[in-house]
Amino acid sequence: MLWQFTSDLCLVWQMTVCYPTNIKRYMNVSLIHYIVGIFVLTKNLAILMSILLKMITAFLPRWKRLTVRARLYNRLEPFEDVKIGDKHLKLFIPDRTCVYWAKVGPNSEPTTNAWIRSFDSNDTFVDIGANIGLYSLMAAAHGVSKVYAFEPNPFSFSVLSRNIISNSYDSVIFPFCLAMNQCSS
Repeated sequence: MLWQFTSDLCLVWQMTVCYPTNIKRYMNVSLIHYIVGIFVLTKNLAILMSILLKMITAFLPRWKRLTVRARLYNRLEPFEDVKIGDKHLKLFIPDRTCVYWAKVGPNSEPTTNAWIRSFDSNDTFVDIGANIGLYSLMAAAHGVSKVYAFEPNPFSFSVLSRNIISNSYDSVIFPFCLAMNQCSS
């Protein structure tokens, strides 16, 4: 994989530095836009950063490499602050499928948001199919006394649990990793 990356990088360097006029002619874009376009793509940027980390730590002993990766992971924890009305929530976004909830989720269902805001402080909110817990967190943030969050997917449940702890709602939201039916819909 390293050989493939270095050969690709050499090809990009050769195309951008040695023959920039060819790129302009064939791609009809400026050289800067072309270079930025290559590295702005999130997947390519993540691959590049991963390879750079492996190259930088290649000469360290095995356990030191693992320690560096663990410390880097702790520093790069993907949390996003989400504002819903006057409430601020902290969402854990471990993969790209969870980005939706931070980007679009809070505003995607205004009627659901209004319904959650209509609950009183002594009400109980049951979230079936809680996913990463956005609506459970919203209910807890708006003062609902108890929230029961059911999520059968183990990955989503782990993210849900982390979001509950990150927002200090572990005394209000009670997560359950189980399905509410015996068959899927």
